[in-house]
Amino acid sequence: MPQEDTQDKIQTLGAFLRDHREQKGVSLTDVSQETRISLPVLTAIEEDAYERMPAVAFCRGFYSLYADYLELDTASILERYSENMAQEVASSTEPAKPPIIKSKTFSNYAEPSSISPATGKSVSLMLCLIAIIGASFFFNWNPIDYISDKPTTESQTPVRPEQLPIDPAAENKAADQLPESTRKEQATMAPYKLEIDFHSNGTFKVTLDDGFILDKHFTAGTSLQYQVQKKIILDMPETIVGTIRLNGVEIPLPEVENGRRKLSLPEDIF
Repeated sequence: MPQEDTQDKIQTLGAFLRDHREQKGVSLTDVSQETRISLPVLTAIEEDAYERMPAVAFCRGFYSLYADYLELDTASILERYSENMAQEVASSTEPAKPPIIKSKTFSNYAEPSSISPATGKSVSLMLCLIAIIGASFFFNWNPIDYISDKPTTESQTPVRPEQLPIDPAAENKAADQLPESTRKEQATMAPYKLEIDFHSNGTFKVTLDDGFILDKHFTAGTSLQYQVQKKIILDMPETIVGTIRLNGVEIPLPEVENGRRKLSLPEDIF
């Protein structure tokens, strides 16, 4: 097998693309300007940081654009990307190994205590009682008066869970304590679904979440759909004619400013 083929198989997909870019003598900024792929996405591709990339459907398009720009075999690049993603999913869903049960013979190494459990409990209770009496004498505090002044459980009005105040810090801390698989599943859920039905022809620019910019050409009678986690920004020509729906609710086209119609969702409607 040729040495070059062996090296390609040993390299990760990101390192393989980075080496071809450097051989081409171009920077990531040059690639971003030519392919319209944002710098964070290009960096994540070359570092094989799949957790910093968008949904798989978007990633396949980015890898295809990058491979075309580097004049590589697009089908081979997408095949390697699919294999890597399959390995990522397999590693994240691998069941945890059960704990190892230690042999019961280790119990023979410890000498039995000469003090019985009942005697130990009695000594502990006596020490606690002596400590309470000493504290009462020192602080001039009568525990009988404290018990008589304390309201009974029956007189207290129970508080329903929905009446308790919500602490945002505690709520965030509870979210951080969720299993990693649950957090990843929640992170991949797209709360905003945008649908556009076009009644005219033209080209517009769409920005998805944190900077995934796409230039899309549309024709009358076609429709496009996008799902995002945080936000979506549309930069449309003044002549656009169509219907826009966010999560199934129709919203009007924005007003024209400097010959363009710009819409940021969900900020512009909530």
